[in-house]
Amino acid sequence: MRELLRKEMLSIEQASKDIISALIAGDDARVASLAQQIHDSFILQQSMTPQDKQDLKAAVPKEFVTRDQAFHQLSTDLAQVGRDGDREAQNATFSQMIGACTACHTRYATDRFPMLAK
Repeated sequence: MRELLRKEMLSIEQASKDIISALIAGDDARVASLAQQIHDSFILQQSMTPQDKQDLKAAVPKEFVTRDQAFHQLSTDLAQVGRDGDREAQNATFSQMIGACTACHTRYATDRFPMLAK
């Protein structure tokens, strides 16, 4: 299960880097596409057996799952404002997404991101 989470996080990291490039280029369609890609990577939405989902939920704290769901909702919101061409909202929503990443890493992954423990 941890490997699935790690793959999801790496996919999100790459898409986030690509979103930055799309934002500064004013490429609304690319922002929308990448944000949708992040949403679609949501581990609980993937083709997992009921047992896999149960194992995942047992492996991580409930608050982690709640945070992950909220993050993926933000990615849906970003996809929508990208489709709408609302650049101010794109910047604000992406900022919220990055804040959510940092908060989650601070709470659950300081072993991987030790500078966040300071």
